Amino acid sequence: MYFVVDDVVLDEATSQVGVAMERHLYSMCAQLKMTVLSVGHRDSLREFHQLELHIDNSGGWQIQPIDSGTTNDQISIDLESV
Repeated sequence: MYFVVDDVVLDEATSQVGVAMERHLYSMCAQLKMTVLSVGHRDSLREFHQLELHIDNSGGWQIQPIDSGTTNDQISIDLESV
């Protein structure tokens, strides 16, 4: 038995599965109209989200839209303005 919820937090939920299973999991969340907040390091996660939160080592942070054509390493962030 499982419950369908409106909101879900996934902390490294797909770190130990392949990309195909990751895609299946996130597709199911989308079909169930869940709001998903993910914590992870894979660039492939960006495909399933619209916004990305960046946190620096000084306590600064920034939320920005995800451009599906870039990887995490290609995004430059001006944390001075936060």
